[in-house]
Amino acid sequence: MAREYIGKIMGNKKVRVETLENEEECRALLGNCPDSSAILGANGRILFLNSKCAGLFRKSPPQMLNKLIWDFMPVKGALFTIANLKKAIKTSRGQHLSGYANFGDTSKCYLTTLTPMKKHAGGEGAVMAISVDITGLKNVEEKLHASEQKYKNLFNEMSEGFTLHRIITDKKGKPIDYFFNDANPAFESITGLKRVQIIGETARKILPKIEKTLIEKYGKIALSGKPARFVAYSHEAGKWFQINAFSPQRGFFATLFTDITELKKAEEALETKGRYLNTIIRNAPLALFALDKQGIITLLEGRGLAGLDMLPGELVGKSIFDVYKNMNSKHPEILGNIRLALDGNARHYEVNVGDLWYESFCEPVFGENRKVIGLIGIYNNITGRKKSEEMMLAIKKDIGE
Repeated sequence: MAREYIGKIMGNKKVRVETLENEEECRALLGNCPDSSAILGANGRILFLNSKCAGLFRKSPPQMLNKLIWDFMPVKGALFTIANLKKAIKTSRGQHLSGYANFGDTSKCYLTTLTPMKKHAGGEGAVMAISVDITGLKNVEEKLHASEQKYKNLFNEMSEGFTLHRIITDKKGKPIDYFFNDANPAFESITGLKRVQIIGETARKILPKIEKTLIEKYGKIALSGKPARFVAYSHEAGKWFQINAFSPQRGFFATLFTDITELKKAEEALETKGRYLNTIIRNAPLALFALDKQGIITLLEGRGLAGLDMLPGELVGKSIFDVYKNMNSKHPEILGNIRLALDGNARHYEVNVGDLWYESFCEPVFGENRKVIGLIGIYNNITGRKKSEEMMLAIKKDIGE
């Protein structure tokens, strides 16, 4: 990057100097150069320098003219410079040197171009040297490199799978396939596919069972730029994936994905258990109910509701205290026991409503810190059992027990 930068700045000057026929023209050019410039002999003698160059050494041009660079530079730096001066003269080819140099308390990075001159007074070989301060550019390069390394490490170490793709469309612009452009190590461990096997290949070749709708979804993302989050199943991997897809530029899309197969299996198992439980609840010869902390009915199911002239779910969302408000004077034990259950006390009681007898269980439900968040309850019609008990008592009475 630095060499391209100096080339743009000095390109025209270099061509001109290489075709100069007299030293005066060269001196005039360098004297007006905004960068540090000098003419150096093959032995390192300073034949000309501008004020910018002398200023780096905190000198004036007359103080440095016709002296050797040894007098102003560290030995190691001077030897390196002279070696490249001689190489430029011998090969008639320019040399490019870059590195940090200390001037006083300041360290800066310079890119120096050494251009051999065709003619110079005295007949000795000479080189035009122009140094450009590229410290700012070097800092940008270093920050860019650090940033690239940071994201490279993230790319390689992240636990989520990552892929980059280019969408393929037909003549009408309809998405029909896509290329694999890149993938991270997590992609390999999650899918079982090797990066070297997929890069440059199409999805239909790597994933022959891929659904057409998935390609169309990716195509919409790549062409519209709108991101999407969804769940998809891979027949090849036999896994479920949570996918976040987005478009870094038109025609391309990237995916970040995680394996959610175990979660999906757990959800399906839970749904199956839920269906079984709902079937049991709906067909139980009982009336089952649930309340929240405020007494709002959240569940009302079971075949036992028919005896109470209720339909499953019809009172959900209503307050139990409003439902039984008119019955409270005759049967205060109903709401009384519900209040006790909502206070955290399990209740078991029987109640006689007209010709019917009911047995009720109310169990408080606890949340965090043992705080009551509601209750679940059962009403069981025990009228038949009560009649049997009365009959047994009558028989015992008749036989004199």
